[in-house]
Amino acid sequence: MSPAPIILWFRRDLRLEDHAALSEALKEGSPILPLYIHETETVPSMGAASQWWLHHALQAHEARLRALEARLIVRQGDPAEVLAKLIAETGAKAVYASRAYDRSTDALDQTMHGFLDERHITWKTFGGHLMWEPTEVRNKSGKPFQVFTPFWRAQSQGFEPGKPLPAPTHWPSPRQWPASDPLESLHLLPSIDGMPGGKISGNLAKKAPLRQWSGLLPRLTRLMRSAAIFPASREPHVFLPTCILEKSLQHKFIMAS
Repeated sequence: MSPAPIILWFRRDLRLEDHAALSEALKEGSPILPLYIHETETVPSMGAASQWWLHHALQAHEARLRALEARLIVRQGDPAEVLAKLIAETGAKAVYASRAYDRSTDALDQTMHGFLDERHITWKTFGGHLMWEPTEVRNKSGKPFQVFTPFWRAQSQGFEPGKPLPAPTHWPSPRQWPASDPLESLHLLPSIDGMPGGKISGNLAKKAPLRQWSGLLPRLTRLMRSAAIFPASREPHVFLPTCILEKSLQHKFIMAS
């Protein structure tokens, strides 16, 4: 009888190298179930560029797992509900994840710890986003630093970050892989008039129509000509799926080729 699997919950850490949670799960010798949860209700709405990036990041992560004869299990919904269902399906004994430090994720992790503890499921988080964990570098009073310069001086005196952990060369797979939602069902890729997919759909349907920006390319071309950025024989190309202008320009960019 094979040991109960460990769920490895990938969140903002779609990688296999230098992944402490993955390395610790491998030491257990149990099958590992790579999971990504698309939190449709709790995660704030993402911009078009962020959605585009996430789609291709998940696609690349899935490809790397496939090369190890593994799978990326994609599920959508509330994390507690998704985990409870996957645990019931697979008999998993533990959930491992990389630690995060923002307030919303920290609150979620505390909730998940209590939720899983009630069900006698192990919950472990590991460092994976910082060179030093907040508990590792303290002042002489044993408290966290409040000012950067003293912190930098302290960590420069012997606080060396650990060496990067290697990516696995094999994957302990379960006898049967759980079902996974198709990546396309997350609707992360924008669909735009004149491009594959037709009209704007998904979250982009709530945004201003692209025709509001139909004059952007000609104006951008004239600007580049006047600045001698492009010769007359070369036309700038605007990558439309990621240049939808919003009040906030965060995560937005225009590419020229």
